[in-house]
Amino acid sequence: MSCGYCHKYVADEDYPKLFGTCNKLLKIVAFHSICLIRSRQIPSAPSTGTITGTVIDNSTGSPLQGAEVLVTDFAGNTVTGITDGNGNFQIEAAAGENRINNIVFNGATINISEIVINVAAGQINNIGMMGVDRIWTSTF
Repeated sequence: MSCGYCHKYVADEDYPKLFGTCNKLLKIVAFHSICLIRSRQIPSAPSTGTITGTVIDNSTGSPLQGAEVLVTDFAGNTVTGITDGNGNFQIEAAAGENRINNIVFNGATINISEIVINVAAGQINNIGMMGVDRIWTSTF
């Protein structure tokens, strides 16, 4: 027999193992009830939120494209996001307290004043604009 909700097959000879020695109709009702309950379970709450913002060059006011924004959570795990052509970034981070204190641009780490974000699970947390002093590097 196949369950209409989860589409799993259970052989007739397995019903007594699953549901004791009750009659076949009761076994079918019990089986489908269990499948229905399992299919209607409430999903768990999200454990992450999204951090968004914009990185700009302090000297020009222009957005920084390709800057890597590093976010560290309360457990010490680091996630990153890369800015797009408009300097915007979006990072999926753990719910709770997170910190941004470094941005990597053109291979150089730029230390910034630490930004603390309390990320709300399932929410977008926009930190606005972050200005950085760009480090110029040249290759000869």
